[in-house]
Amino acid sequence: MAGKFGGDTGVFRLDSALMRLSKDGYGNNWSVNAKSKDLKKFGRNTDLALNTKETLWETGANNETYLEPADGNLIDTVTSTDVTDVGEIIRVEGHYFDDDGNFIFSVQTVVLNGRNRVTLGRPLCRCSRMNEINTATLSGDIWVFQSTSTDTAGVPDNLALAHNVIKGTTGFRQTYKGATTMSSIDAFLITSITLSIQKKQSAVVDFGFEVAKLTSAGLGQTIDFLPLFGEETLNSTGQSALRLELDPVITIPPNHDVRGVGTSGTAGAQANITFSGYLATSPEV
Repeated sequence: MAGKFGGDTGVFRLDSALMRLSKDGYGNNWSVNAKSKDLKKFGRNTDLALNTKETLWETGANNETYLEPADGNLIDTVTSTDVTDVGEIIRVEGHYFDDDGNFIFSVQTVVLNGRNRVTLGRPLCRCSRMNEINTATLSGDIWVFQSTSTDTAGVPDNLALAHNVIKGTTGFRQTYKGATTMSSIDAFLITSITLSIQKKQSAVVDFGFEVAKLTSAGLGQTIDFLPLFGEETLNSTGQSALRLELDPVITIPPNHDVRGVGTSGTAGAQANITFSGYLATSPEV
C-alpha cells in the first residue's frame, strides 16, 4: 500500500512523510509515484524594507493579501506596463475556490494587449506562477491583480490587490514568487531549501519559511502563517548562502499556503529562496 515504508518510493524520508499524512487524518494511500511530479519554486525580493518581515517576491508589497473563501475568486486581470507587449501568450498557474472552499489547481493562458486589461477566463484566488510561453522578449512588467484596483500605465495602484508580476523590464519572462499553494488533493514534500543574499550591499537577513491554512474546507482552521522551522541568518559579508537538505522533509498538506520570508537589517537588501521537492496525491481526499 502506498505510504508504507518502501511501498511507494522506497525512500525512507518520503515514505515516512506519506504515512504522516495518513496518520494526521488527510486520507490514505498517499503516493508520490502516482502523482509523478516534482516541484521547484524560487523567489526573490530585491528591495527588502528595514526590519520588516517580507515575502520573497517582486510586487513591491511587503506580503500578499490572501483571499479567503468568503472573498471569492477575485484575481481576474492581467496587464503589461508597455504598449508594445501585444500578442505575447502568458501561462498563468494558480488556484480557485470551489463551492466548498477547497483550492482547485488551474492552468490557463492569456494573450497580452499592451496596457489594456485582459480578463482571465477563470478568476482565481491564488496565482503561483506566470511565464511567457513563446520565447518572446517582454518589454514591460506583466501584472495579475483584482479588477477592483485602478491601474496607472498597467501598474495596479493598490498593491494589496496585486498577486504576482513578471519583471519583463529587467529581462525576465517568468515570475519569481517564493510562495505556493497546495490544492485539496495534493501535498508537497519539500526536500531542500536554498537561501541567499545578493552581495550588492552589506546586509544581514533573517530567513523564515511559513505555512498557513486559509481555506474553510477540510482539516485545520483559519490561521495566520506559522513558522516551519527556526530562522536562518545570513550575512552578505560572511556566509551569504545556505542549502538545507531536509530529513525529515517538510510536508505541506492539502489546502495550505507556504511562503518564504526575509527580514533585513539594511533597507534595500536582496534576498533569494529556492525550495523543491515532490508532489503527492491520494484518491481518498
